[in-house]
Amino acid sequence: MIGLLPDIREYYYEQLGNGSLAGAFLALVEPDALKNMNVIANKPDVIELNMHKEFQEYYTDALFYLI
Repeated sequence: MIGLLPDIREYYYEQLGNGSLAGAFLALVEPDALKNMNVIANKPDVIELNMHKEFQEYYTDALFYLI
């Protein structure tokens, strides 16, 4: 791991696969889906990584990360 992603346990993540197709289907068949999608879409916080000098350094170092 090169340190660009937060150290969060894997069980907090869920792989979506084709999430756009599933979301479009739900929007068509589920009455409250669009409302729920809007609530979920507004939850994440925006973190401007380009404003953090440490990130810039980690990122440029990681560009040359050799395995």
